[in-house]
Amino acid sequence: MYAKALEIDSQIFHEEHESLATSHHQIAIAHLELETLSEALYHAEKALRIVLRSQAKKNLSLISTFQYSLGLLQYNLGNMGKALKMMGKALNNLLACPAEHQTMAATIYNCFSLIYEKEGDTQSCGICGKS
Repeated sequence: MYAKALEIDSQIFHEEHESLATSHHQIAIAHLELETLSEALYHAEKALRIVLRSQAKKNLSLISTFQYSLGLLQYNLGNMGKALKMMGKALNNLLACPAEHQTMAATIYNCFSLIYEKEGDTQSCGICGKS
């Protein structure tokens, strides 16, 4: 169904419209759940590229969500450096939002802890977990 949504959005909207980014993001999440990670990576990266070029590029909460998903995907692929970098971007964008839009902050900090734990950095893992 997400692929059908993308097909419809592609016919209606120009290639830099945030609706296309949302469709690609949903497809990425579905592929992540199915563990088809290369497909998930393609759609997650495409979603982020589109949203950064769209009129929604000032919506830091949306950008943060897409960056979080890409960071989580990099974590699942075993790319801890890329995961940390993307989670850092997600957190920075989220913290630039008004407090009512920062509901994902704890989730991002938890992901930092998972990444540090996977890298064997238990000191940083504990610090992130306590923040």
